[in-house]
Amino acid sequence: MSCCGKRLPSSPRVTEVPRSAAPRPVGPAAGMVLFCYMGVTAATVTGPVTGRQYRFPTYGAIAAVDVRDAAGVAAVPVLRRV
Repeated sequence: MSCCGKRLPSSPRVTEVPRSAAPRPVGPAAGMVLFCYMGVTAATVTGPVTGRQYRFPTYGAIAAVDVRDAAGVAAVPVLRRV
């Protein structure tokens, strides 16, 4: 209590989570496939099924591709499935 008899507001409670309990990324989202770009310049690939554009800005760039587009994207010679 403070000197005037009023209670001070309590501070917010902080609970620490052990590192072992923290969520970890486990891979691409469901329905997605990872592709790595092995080309020299930037590339944009349009998925043949969804029409979605997948951007690969540099060599080694990785992008998540919709599983419906995976077969078409895999046909691009400079892309490798991860």
